[in-house]
Amino acid sequence: MSGDIATPHRLASLQAHLRGHHLDRELAAGVETWRTPVHAARSIQLTSTAMRDRLARSLDQVLQDADASPRASLSIVVHACREAVIQVRPAIVSIADRLRSDEPLAARGVAALLDLLTDGGGPLYVHADPRALEQRLDEIDDWLCVPR
Repeated sequence: MSGDIATPHRLASLQAHLRGHHLDRELAAGVETWRTPVHAARSIQLTSTAMRDRLARSLDQVLQDADASPRASLSIVVHACREAVIQVRPAIVSIADRLRSDEPLAARGVAALLDLLTDGGGPLYVHADPRALEQRLDEIDDWLCVPR
């Protein structure tokens, strides 16, 4: 019967999954991963191999889309700003390589990257300030470093 009882870890993990977007925003803003068991559980989810692989593939897709010839089409898909992506290609490749490495990564940077990829009004998709995407990627690169 003990398998039927939700352990605190499993409960925190479930809550972290259900509240992922909210927790990601908090972690990206600098809330410590140890603040609550739910923050810790979300941190584990964000830095998992599966999430790292998923984000690396997303970055690859952003680069692939930027390399494709622009075409006019009616679509509900929001595409990254091609010009901005081309300008910051080395930074995107570098972050994708870090995601694929065995290097430990901090949840803050992963959460910020996930936010960048999913925020259709953010600097990856809206090219209002030419340096906004570069600055955000620099922040994410710094935040990926695990404090020692």
